[in-house]
Order: sequence, then C-alpha cells, then structure tokens
Amino acid sequence: MLKKLMKLIKSETGLYLLFGVLTTLVNYVVFVSFSFILGHEMVLITNTIAFIVSVVFAYITNKLYVFKSKSWEYKILLKEISAFILARVFSYFFEQIGLYICADILHLEKYAMLGIDGIIISKAILNIFVIILNWVFSKFIIFKKEK
Repeated sequence: MLKKLMKLIKSETGLYLLFGVLTTLVNYVVFVSFSFILGHEMVLITNTIAFIVSVVFAYITNKLYVFKSKSWEYKILLKEISAFILARVFSYFFEQIGLYICADILHLEKYAMLGIDGIIISKAILNIFVIILNWVFSKFIIFKKEK
C-alpha cells in the first residue's frame, strides 16, 4: 500500500495533484488574506491578486517538477509561458464569472456552513473545476511532449 502511494506521488499525476494542492493553498492564503483586508465587496479584485500569485507559483512548479520541461530556450519558454498564461486566464474568467454569480447575484456570503461563509465554499467548488481545466490544458497543450 505504501509503495503504491509513493509511486503515485512520484508520478506525473501525483506531482500535479501535490503541486495543485500547494498552488490552491497559495491561492487561498492570498485570497483569504486580501478578503479580510479588502472585504467581500472587493471579491473580484481579491481573486485577481490571488490568481496572479498562484499562476506564477504554478508555472514554475509545473514546468520544473510536474511536466519536467527543462528547456530555457527563449522560443520554448515564450511558447510555454504564453500558452500557460492564456490557459490560466481562461480558467480565471471561468472562476470570476462563478464568483460573480455567487457573490453579486446569489449573495452567498449571507450563508455559512461550519463557520465558513458561502463565498469561500463557492470558491472551493469552483476550484475543483478550475483544477481539471488547468490539468487538461497543461497536459495536452502547454507541456505536451513532442514525439
């Protein structure tokens, strides 16, 4: 059992999940910190700040540790970074639209579950979809292994 777990953690999928969790943690720490500072009325700005910080972290970890893209050649780096940012911007807008609906239309901040307000819960649910989208983009488009 332990050998299977270690094999999974060392696999590309396991590393993606590990660094995905760390990226999500970075995103949440920044999001929650700025939510307390700026308040829920600034949820989209707060999410933008969290997005920028977590995308930088995600690119570096995905490039080096998950998909092991070791090239620092300018053309390859430019292609990877632009594709990575474009894919993340797509998932960012998906999350922004979801947060807008949850905060400004449904007003889920009024509801809480286990002491966690509805906006934070909404962000967690939206994050599941964002992680899946980001994996598909990274695996099959951005860091695709050339044959």
